[in-house]
Amino acid sequence: MKKNLFLQMQIWQPITSKLKTMEHSFLPAIYPVYYSDEPYDATQFALSHMIMQSEKVPSSILKICQELIWWEAERISLIKKKCHEYDEEWRMIRPAMINERTCIKMKPCKLIMGLRMPKYERQLVASAARVAGIINIEELYIDNTDCLSSKPLQ
Repeated sequence: MKKNLFLQMQIWQPITSKLKTMEHSFLPAIYPVYYSDEPYDATQFALSHMIMQSEKVPSSILKICQELIWWEAERISLIKKKCHEYDEEWRMIRPAMINERTCIKMKPCKLIMGLRMPKYERQLVASAARVAGIINIEELYIDNTDCLSSKPLQ
């Protein structure tokens, strides 16, 4: 896990460093979630936090620790258990707290209806999806091998 997180850190750091240097424009960054069953090692986060609390530390070391804490806090929010890997989730992280809500307007490419949705609700959701321009509308079903699958909505 440490090797994978290190590689991901190398990928993410140029993005996060650009955002940190921006003075007035605090744009959110989107990161892929890392899936692992290994527990997160919070040693670096704890050490940096302890150093930040200390009064007899040079300002140069405090600055490094502050950046490390910032990165570790982001990294913690990007780790999820391996059993959720099918989500293929991405997360939006803002480099600073601001009052406005952050959002990215995106249109889904596919809609899959659940097994237990009532028929009237399926029709309502399907018509709303068509109005929104979503072309692929499917419904879940259990196939011959007792696996969950989807097929185009009829």
